[in-house]
Amino acid sequence: MDNRKIKDIVACLNSIETLTKLGYLDKLIGKIFHFNIPNLKHFFIILDELLFFEYPIFSEEQLKKIKKAVKNAISIKFSTKKELSSNKPIIGIGNRILQRINLIFYSTLSQSLSEGTDFQISIDREKIKEKMSTFGFDSTLLETLDKIEEIYQDSTKDEFDNSMAMGQLRTFLEKSTKLICKKINEKTKESYPKTKPSEMGNLREYMKKHLNLGEENDLLDAVIKIINHKGSHNLISEREYFRVTKNISIETTFLLLTKLEKFIGN
Repeated sequence: MDNRKIKDIVACLNSIETLTKLGYLDKLIGKIFHFNIPNLKHFFIILDELLFFEYPIFSEEQLKKIKKAVKNAISIKFSTKKELSSNKPIIGIGNRILQRINLIFYSTLSQSLSEGTDFQISIDREKIKEKMSTFGFDSTLLETLDKIEEIYQDSTKDEFDNSMAMGQLRTFLEKSTKLICKKINEKTKESYPKTKPSEMGNLREYMKKHLNLGEENDLLDAVIKIINHKGSHNLISEREYFRVTKNISIETTFLLLTKLEKFIGN
């Protein structure tokens, strides 16, 4: 596909819904590295607007492809300090696209976890306890999981109790990470990295590498940020905020333990 044809197609991106149905969006994403800078900027601008106003027209698979392509385009096309400095506006739009996609995924997950999925969450919580027991994890970790659920179920608990439970949720995720890394280390005998400024950062890097974490790692990043910055989410009640965060944490932990199970079994 030559630059002229790319330019013609990009110029028609305002009819993206039709193009998407005809399969042109996937082709454009696949050719993104052939775009010159002006065409890439225009493509980014249109994508940014569509992700804000009309994101339901994109499938989950297309959003993942867009995210990967935009990341790669930014890292490859603007790889030098000079290129980074002279193309800050387009890089900013690209980063905003990535943020919008992350927000779409998080909002979708939050909605699904808020709409009557507690039964499945309860099942997965019990599966987590079974897996942890099989791995020989500290029983206090299992008790913490029960305590967090107990606080949520007690409707008489106030904002202070919910905040305390959020702290326990953070502790649960940190201890789970440490124990998962310990099991990985028992198999690999490989030392933990020392490239990050904190112990937890190095453990997360170790876990990411050996369990081959991709979106699971992004999800863990997101839930930790949510727990640490809960004060900035004022549009939902403290209890509902606690509920959604608790549920995401349970499902994230379940994914990590499933990955660990497969890793040890290989």
